[in-house]
Amino acid sequence: MTIVATDAPLLPAQCVALARRVPLGLARTGTTGSHFSGDLFLAFSTANPGALHSRPHTH
Repeated sequence: MTIVATDAPLLPAQCVALARRVPLGLARTGTTGSHFSGDLFLAFSTANPGALHSRPHTH
């Protein structure tokens, strides 16, 4: 099981895409994986709920 946590404001579809890329990072370390390996990959964001809708401050 691999868990990826980020504070980046990601949409649910972006978290899914991030979780799908985890095996590529594991492959770089020499670990093998496949769709049938039984591995679980979970990605979630801890960003503030309004982070995607916030506007930059202008002075």
